[in-house]
Amino acid sequence: MIKKYLSLLGIAVLLFFCACSSQTELVSHSKSDFKIFISKNAAKPEQYAARELQKYLQKISGCLLPIVNENKADDKMIYIGFQNAPHALTHDLKPAAFGKEEYIIRSDGKNLLIAGGAPRGTLYGVLGYLGDIWDAAGIRVKS
Repeated sequence: MIKKYLSLLGIAVLLFFCACSSQTELVSHSKSDFKIFISKNAAKPEQYAARELQKYLQKISGCLLPIVNENKADDKMIYIGFQNAPHALTHDLKPAAFGKEEYIIRSDGKNLLIAGGAPRGTLYGVLGYLGDIWDAAGIRVKS
């Protein structure tokens, strides 16, 4: 049973590494060029979402991605929430049109956006993103 679980966990990690696009690795050998971006003005649920993403990415990959409030043009980011996300990720989106629990997960090949409606949409997006990795690998947790 343990071998099966470890195999499935390995599959989940591989899927996670390729989460942004087929050419972009999020984490490789417990190292990453990515940072988690959260606006200085982010709501509490978005701040919590960033911390949860950071925590579980570290548990899955062994890599601690820093949470930042500033970015440079060449930085690779996981944007949490719509605020200050690049136009390439948000150009056709209207954040106010998202329902309280609706979210979007989108990549432009370099960066990843996880954002949703206030107050909980972005948090649900992060949880959905993490859950999709586990579901794709067929991992189930018994209570």
